[in-house]
Amino acid sequence: MLRLGNFSGDDDHGFARAIAAATSLSSLELTPLLDSTFLLALLPRLLKLEELTLKTSVLRVEPALLNAPVPRHLRTPTLTYCTMDDATGLLHWASSCLATVALNMCDKVCSKPAPFGHYLRRWIAGGITTVMLKICEWNAKSIFAVASSLCNTRRSSPFLLWLDVDTMRLESFQVLLEALVTCTGVSIQGDYPCGFGFDERAQIQSWVTQLHLRREYTSGYDFHILSPS
Repeated sequence: MLRLGNFSGDDDHGFARAIAAATSLSSLELTPLLDSTFLLALLPRLLKLEELTLKTSVLRVEPALLNAPVPRHLRTPTLTYCTMDDATGLLHWASSCLATVALNMCDKVCSKPAPFGHYLRRWIAGGITTVMLKICEWNAKSIFAVASSLCNTRRSSPFLLWLDVDTMRLESFQVLLEALVTCTGVSIQGDYPCGFGFDERAQIQSWVTQLHLRREYTSGYDFHILSPS
């Protein structure tokens, strides 16, 4: 297994040539890169790539990706504080066998809730098993977009939405749980907001009971709530 991590340097052309030649590369982590668009253009050559981690990058879809073969083994892209255009955000360029998408400090969740909701719906329909949203800002529109994407989801294999909800209000939990009750094979997991005490957690448990949702045992500081079936 060939890995390359935490690359930094000024020779972009030399780096691009080195990546293009590393056809057996299975794991690639780059931080920071102001513009990683050139890397997307190289992805069709990295057919054994399984893990891709990018931090502080700008990503724009490359025309070459639309008709070229993608890394068929790529299962886990992790993007931290990355700026993406709408076409890139759909991750069409990634793989047909994605398992986990991890977005950290992704401003699109809050600033462009409708497009992000579209991303999420497409990922779920495409068979992705886990979407992780960490250190993302939340507002009423972004919660509604996520809830709308979850509604009426029917999965034969489990789907997990992991949320960092530290900026989420109590009412937002109710919106998400009401969406979850319409689903099959879906669960929501995360850590409770720091400001939530006994009363807030008890209210969430009350909604879980009223909506006939299921809840797995946790430490008390986090939650894992499952759809009725």
